[in-house]
Amino acid sequence: AMVLSGMAWDYEYANCVWSHVETKVAELQEKAYSLCNKKFNLASKIDVLKVTSALRKANKDEEPKVFLDVIQKWKKLRFIKSRILSPLLLLSGERIHSKVYTYTATGRVCIIEPNLQTIPRDIEIDDDVISIRSAFIAKPGFVLIAADFCQLELRILAHLSQDKNLITNLTCPGDVFIAIAADWNNIAQDEVTDDLRQQTKQLCYGIIYGMGPKSLAQELEITEIEAKEMSRKFMEIYAGIEIYAKKCVEECRTNGFVMTLMCRKRFLPEINSAIQRNKVQAERQAVNTTIQGSAADIAKIAMVKIEKALSTFSQREITITPSCTAHMVLQLHDELIYEVNEDIYKEVCRIIRKEMEGCVKLSIPLPVKIKTGTSWGQLKAEL
Repeated sequence: AMVLSGMAWDYEYANCVWSHVETKVAELQEKAYSLCNKKFNLASKIDVLKVTSALRKANKDEEPKVFLDVIQKWKKLRFIKSRILSPLLLLSGERIHSKVYTYTATGRVCIIEPNLQTIPRDIEIDDDVISIRSAFIAKPGFVLIAADFCQLELRILAHLSQDKNLITNLTCPGDVFIAIAADWNNIAQDEVTDDLRQQTKQLCYGIIYGMGPKSLAQELEITEIEAKEMSRKFMEIYAGIEIYAKKCVEECRTNGFVMTLMCRKRFLPEINSAIQRNKVQAERQAVNTTIQGSAADIAKIAMVKIEKALSTFSQREITITPSCTAHMVLQLHDELIYEVNEDIYKEVCRIIRKEMEGCVKLSIPLPVKIKTGTSWGQLKAEL
């Protein structure tokens, strides 16, 4: 249904965003040139390194930071322009019909040609907001409903590991990552800053995705030594996670495979490899697959249950409202997006929430956050 229905989009709006991004890329390029008083290749790591070194040798403490910030922004916008917007603008028609693959290693749904799962959230560049998602819209008389599992993978990790501290943080009211940050740093929740909350969130998902100290250091923009210490400290507070991870790896070493919550297997022959690099990678994949794969299974179960419930609802309502329709247009892993007739969207929101929150029984609840709006980039929370 998702492939057949496709997703409505505004070509003219997307083209305007492309032009705006092109202008910003040119502005950032000129700014980079002016900071070092010469032209160079911004895409060349060697050139950027030479300019950065020259600025440091000139004892200009702030300029290297400003320069690298400009380069980072330029790279981000150049990537968006060439890898996201340009391919989209080659398409024609009022709706985009991507290809969908379900047979991936972890079980996640993969969308390609184009990959709408990689469309970024709104980007702020020098007080300028660039919203690519606003190009994806609901057709006239319809609204988009985005239903998102809250911290699905983290909740699966809590269920599998049965770590008491993590379960407590996920079942108590309030912000989950603020609670974890407070526990982890032994401070009061009102002392948790936005930066510390974000760092905690990155650390949690870094562990889920099997990041080693090097990758974690790059993600958090800290040293490897600091990353190791952070991970050690985190595992001390949430000891059940480390116990579960070790158990998961050992079972995989014995069986040659891991299983998701729905008993879907992934074979990892390299788990017993004599090559250390291959062995370590398989160990990370073992833990990651049980969590990410289980999340993929749950999302698919929810999709099937919602489809059945909407089918029953539509058959009942269509006699009253002939134009009564609701269909899925996009799956973003833990988030499901539907295009729904505006006359029935309130009822459809209730159906989606009920089916998602009750699709499987875990030892902790699976709350769902719902947003609605006429475009993907302008969704607002539905109470």
